[in-house]
Amino acid sequence: MKSHFIAKKMLDSLSPLETDIIKAIVPIKKYRARDIYALVKNKASKSSVSVILDRLYRKGLLKRDVEIARGGIRF
Repeated sequence: MKSHFIAKKMLDSLSPLETDIIKAIVPIKKYRARDIYALVKNKASKSSVSVILDRLYRKGLLKRDVEIARGGIRF
């Protein structure tokens, strides 16, 4: 079984999609929303993934960086 960087109690308190996203990512790697969408694409739309990532960030489970991109900023 894959080990996770979040305690089991915390995983139990998350929604199924939040849990799938946390289980799909590697803590030391940087991801974009589209990368995570590719990991869980059968379970959610692109906009849902972005919303879930924002929720996980507000809960303190993820970090994010600001990048200047064509068309504005992205996290």
